[in-house]
Amino acid sequence: MAAGLHAAVTSVWTLVAFRFLLGMAEPGGFTGGVKTIALRFNSAQPGLATAIFTGGSGIGSLVTPPLFVYLSLHFGSTFPIVDTICLRVV
Repeated sequence: MAAGLHAAVTSVWTLVAFRFLLGMAEPGGFTGGVKTIALRFNSAQPGLATAIFTGGSGIGSLVTPPLFVYLSLHFGSTFPIVDTICLRVV
């Protein structure tokens, strides 16, 4: 939800507030993912599973900016953010 609020940014201060909310919410996802990997995989597999999990985050950070620029230019400035909200809900 905090990421989706960025579509409603109207000033620098709302951007600061929404980035703060995102920073407060995001670390829990990574910690929860690592804990889930530790619980679901046996002692020989968590290294590979954690590498795939963190690698996906890195690839997402690499692919997202050009994709957002492309979607913004072709569909409007708020479309990539709204599209991301819809994907997270599904």
